[in-house]
Amino acid sequence: MTLHLRRAHLGAALAVVMLVGPPLVAAAPTGYMRCYQARRTKQTPKFAQVDVSLQDQFTVSTTTVRGQRELCNPASVDGSFVGGVDLTAHLTCYATRDRSQTPKFRRLNVQVTNAFGTQQLSLSKPFQLCVPSEKGIVPAPPTPSSLAIDHYRCYKANLTDGFVFTPPTDVDIGDQFGSTTADIRPGNRLTFCNPVSKNGSPILNSATHLTCFRLLEPAGDSNVGVTIDNQFADGQSLTVRRTVASRRICLPSTMTGMVCPADAFVGAAALP
Repeated sequence: MTLHLRRAHLGAALAVVMLVGPPLVAAAPTGYMRCYQARRTKQTPKFAQVDVSLQDQFTVSTTTVRGQRELCNPASVDGSFVGGVDLTAHLTCYATRDRSQTPKFRRLNVQVTNAFGTQQLSLSKPFQLCVPSEKGIVPAPPTPSSLAIDHYRCYKANLTDGFVFTPPTDVDIGDQFGSTTADIRPGNRLTFCNPVSKNGSPILNSATHLTCFRLLEPAGDSNVGVTIDNQFADGQSLTVRRTVASRRICLPSTMTGMVCPADAFVGAAALP
């Protein structure tokens, strides 16, 4: 199949998928997000796995949400926040696994543009669902929020073969836990997130994606206990692992190009 036909095939498939999707409503885009490893606090109940229906720009799936993995705070980059965002709206990211009846996602190449420039990414499997959340630092309860941001379905991503990306250095990043100057880690292991409809909920801003880069910075002084309220449960007790130097900065991104290999979807009956 030629590249032109592949693109035409994908365009027709996406048109079919989006026609049956929920209506879009206007909302401000999600801003910068600084993400930390987060796990349930010891002696608190395990997260009760739940199956959800997800529909984003690439796939329709039935997915099992398995447990908390990350907490993302609204953040500033080089002293600036994205204008108009709700700084009380956080994201809690959960590990996911698609059910067997969901067509297998193989790979997809996209081009994105954000505050760090333009990147060409090769996407592999989806692995996380990030859910709008209210957050409180223990012992304070979660701060009420309008939660006027999207859910996000996140895919593992690498830079495409041959694409050269010069990672920024000395990036000033600030959030509720503190400020730091960090370098963006070179190499692969990025994350790309689509706004997604969960169980038929509306997508607030279909044009704003998230591209997440690993940070190269010192570990924090101490872990932080937080309480999270969201659509899955109120009172989720999490330990944010600031002493682990494994963090990401997620940038609002525009997807400016997409190439669908012939085997991107296997058995995708929903994507003719």
